[in-house]
Amino acid sequence: ADSYVKIWDIRTGKNFVRKELKGHDDHVITCLQFHGDRIVSGSDDSTLKVWSVEQGECLLTLTGHTGGVWCSQLVGDIVCSGSTDRTIKVWNIENGECLHTLYGHSSTVRCLAMHETTVVSGSRDATLR
Repeated sequence: ADSYVKIWDIRTGKNFVRKELKGHDDHVITCLQFHGDRIVSGSDDSTLKVWSVEQGECLLTLTGHTGGVWCSQLVGDIVCSGSTDRTIKVWNIENGECLHTLYGHSSTVRCLAMHETTVVSGSRDATLR
């Protein structure tokens, strides 16, 4: 794995080489969200990174999970992330602030979806919350 976020043009099938984003070192990128000029990538290095597509650089690194980040959902300037630490974190991607940490799963949070102010999560513990 090269640990790059690559941006592709689906009309041509070509990679915008000048837009390869490197920042998770040698860790696997496990999830990705794209909205406007922002990309948020999550990794098994326990972080999320907020990227500017236009600038081609990392704007923020979101730290706080104690296990790998396995899923994320971005709506506007809010991203939720699920982790092997069994938590969901709610972040503001403009300033990097962790707004909330949500507890309740007894295993890795593997998927989540947001709708307005509600988030639903699925876990390896076989529950939806």
